[in-house]
Amino acid sequence: MTQQSVQRLNFFLERFDNPRYLEVGVFKGITFSEIRAHRKVAVDPKFHFDVPPPSPDTEFHEVPSDIYFANVARESVFDVIFLDGLHTFEQTYRDFCNAVLHVHPGSIIVIDDTIPSDPYSAIRDQRLAVTTREKHGGKGRAWHGDTYKTVLAIHDFFPSFSYATVMDDGNPQSVVWRQSRNTNPAFERFEQIGQVDYFEFLNKLPLFNPVTNAELIRLFQERGEVQA
Repeated sequence: MTQQSVQRLNFFLERFDNPRYLEVGVFKGITFSEIRAHRKVAVDPKFHFDVPPPSPDTEFHEVPSDIYFANVARESVFDVIFLDGLHTFEQTYRDFCNAVLHVHPGSIIVIDDTIPSDPYSAIRDQRLAVTTREKHGGKGRAWHGDTYKTVLAIHDFFPSFSYATVMDDGNPQSVVWRQSRNTNPAFERFEQIGQVDYFEFLNKLPLFNPVTNAELIRLFQERGEVQA
């Protein structure tokens, strides 16, 4: 749900003085328009809204995220980054790897749609997910793709980052921040992550560190404000 995302993102942004915000995968701009930040950057291959005139505090980049990250200045750093682009493991993982090059120790990365709601929503193609569900008597247009595999990759290959996944308030989202943690890799090889299907995902759900929205808020309230 867009409103829950807006509330969560603004909650994180309020932790910073003059917050800087990057959103990858803007689509109609509904979430982006309600974000309160000193600097806002929108990235999407195709904006589905009338882009307003440029201003000193807001940027619109109508390019694939790979191109944006390849050209953005290395010293460009954000306090909160929202990844809501193409819902495939490969693209979301690339976006995450690029995002960590533009964060500081207190930054927060939010990855959208990391928990598929059923086997159909985990299908990589959105249209196929919906039509297959209907073919088998199901209803609804829920689609999350295989974004969930990105969290498994973070678990195994980014031990300097901690994360928690909110599952009870709107779209399931994984929140990532820089904090070292002890981890036992769940996979022997990286390519095994790409082969995880919906049912194996269910068995590995504890690796996502599921929390309620209230628990997540309490966690960050205890961490205190960040000045960066």
